[in-house]
Amino acid sequence: MNPTAAAGDDAAAKTLRQRLDHVFAVAATQGMGLGWRIPIDTPEFPNEAAWSTLKSLKAMYSPIVEAKPVDGLDPFGRPESRLMTVVLGETGRFHQVCDTEINNDLLRTLPANVLRAGVPMQICLLSDLLAGTVPATPCYLFLNTFHIPAASRDVLHTMLRETGATAIWLYAPGYCNGEANAAANITATVQMEVKPYDKPVPSGSVVTLGGVWIPTGTEFGNGAAWSPSFYIEDDDVNVIATHSGSGKASVAIAFLGDDEGEKGWTSVYCAEPVMPVGLLREILRTLEIYQYVRSAPPESEDFYYFGRNSLAIHATTGGERIIDLGGVYNAQDLLDPAVGWPEKRVMTVPIEAGQTRIFKIMPVPLADDAPPGDAESSAPEEAPEEVPAV
Repeated sequence: MNPTAAAGDDAAAKTLRQRLDHVFAVAATQGMGLGWRIPIDTPEFPNEAAWSTLKSLKAMYSPIVEAKPVDGLDPFGRPESRLMTVVLGETGRFHQVCDTEINNDLLRTLPANVLRAGVPMQICLLSDLLAGTVPATPCYLFLNTFHIPAASRDVLHTMLRETGATAIWLYAPGYCNGEANAAANITATVQMEVKPYDKPVPSGSVVTLGGVWIPTGTEFGNGAAWSPSFYIEDDDVNVIATHSGSGKASVAIAFLGDDEGEKGWTSVYCAEPVMPVGLLREILRTLEIYQYVRSAPPESEDFYYFGRNSLAIHATTGGERIIDLGGVYNAQDLLDPAVGWPEKRVMTVPIEAGQTRIFKIMPVPLADDAPPGDAESSAPEEAPEEVPAV
């Protein structure tokens, strides 16, 4: 037997298993149909063990999909656990001269970064949000919403104000209002003074106010020069990043509605079409939006999937993750039935690079004589001062 060939076969089998587990986790938590297509005569073509794995995954998948509507797509069966709405402008591409790269940043990388930040989310069209058909969340991430007429802008502001929500706007929200294309329209949308550069400026910023998830001095951006390019010039906002070349503000937070009797909301504007995972996490932490991921290796950019009373983690680096479920639950590892956490709020999860772990998250049954007030709150609570041992 050739040891080198055997090692290669083992590595291919491990890679295949990691891919199968990752794809299965997405399907199981998001209610997606699932079919496997693996080319014949490739190193990853299933061997006998892999076929056994596929059989076991199918057996696990059936009860998950048959559990609806009890186990819906809301995290842990509770709509209050969904923390972010990602808003897409369905007319965005009609207002772009060239779209490939910027749409890759806004429509692929940013939603992926929300998953990497460990934020349960829902995705909607801007028109549905304006129509009032989208369940409210504490935070809204506006991606390619370049076209926002004045009347629609007023509807958004009213919704944000009445719910006390946070809006995170990317690049050029509301730049086109149906009458003119101008930075003044962005100013009116994000409620902070935004101005255009005289010429396209390469994407590139540096964090000036870091924290737990991203250090001060961290650079981000893709180097592409977009036209138009914008910066923030407002003394009444909290600047957290500046453009690398000009030193002008590129990311800032404005706390709005401080007048007596007026409800407040928060506006975060990023003049870049990109936002790294660490900066997104730090913004949410600063604004006290609940975070399920309490600790992870600094270099990790894992994927976290919530839904169907399940949580899945796909790790990019090895180490421990500390997950705060926001309430007391029974957690069961679906891929390893011998592993579980009974009646736990905080889970310390060891995981290898490339590994996927899937957990069934189930409410703890109340004792028959327990009064209703003893039930766990449906909304995520504040984390305890100290992370308890698991």
